[in-house]
Amino acid sequence: MLPIAMTLNIHTFSRIRRSSNHIRIFLLLTLLASSALIASAQDDLDPLSDLELQLDPTEAPKKNSDARFTDDLIQDAKKYATGKGYRYDPVRAFELYKKAAETDHPFAVYQLARCLILGEGVKKDMVKGDKMLRDLAKTLVHSKGFKHRKGTNPVTLQNFKLVSDLRPSAIDISDFTAKDGTNVVSPKVLNITEKDLRVMHSTGISTFNWEDLPGFVQSAIGYDAVSTLFETAILAELKH
Repeated sequence: MLPIAMTLNIHTFSRIRRSSNHIRIFLLLTLLASSALIASAQDDLDPLSDLELQLDPTEAPKKNSDARFTDDLIQDAKKYATGKGYRYDPVRAFELYKKAAETDHPFAVYQLARCLILGEGVKKDMVKGDKMLRDLAKTLVHSKGFKHRKGTNPVTLQNFKLVSDLRPSAIDISDFTAKDGTNVVSPKVLNITEKDLRVMHSTGISTFNWEDLPGFVQSAIGYDAVSTLFETAILAELKH
């Protein structure tokens, strides 16, 4: 069977030969227009045409969108955790870190474990927090391209510090409220041990266990028991 366009061409050509010049011109123009429409229709039905292969520009990659959302959660959590940018709210910080950790983001998982171990914004759970740290260490150590830098936290990129590395006179911390409700104004660090911190402030001298200090105070001091636990977990995983 002849294609539609070819059949139309044969019949029309016969009519053109029997018509006057004006009619011949009209029919010839009609023939050309019909051929163009048929060709256009065939292109529309072509599943490999450029139009069919174009992606919808309104569909943004979901992965990038999720990554931006997680980053926003983490940034907000940091502000609540430190009191810089937002009112200090450890409970809200924990909630945001928990949401961000659902994507397995290393920083969010680390901070979530830290909250659990220190009881920051949530009931203290050393067992659960320590397990999260060990699982995170395992994931990082066995991930492609991981390079261990001794003494450096691979998540926060800060140096692991021992109490012996700290100099009380060089530590500057802002006013804070300890977890036992003590308001500390104009604090000055006098002494640091692995168990506690001795501070002179506007109303006297107080000694606080590390777990009694807000997270942002611990970060400002530079010594964090969670970092020590994390380093131990990383070194243990490297031996496997």
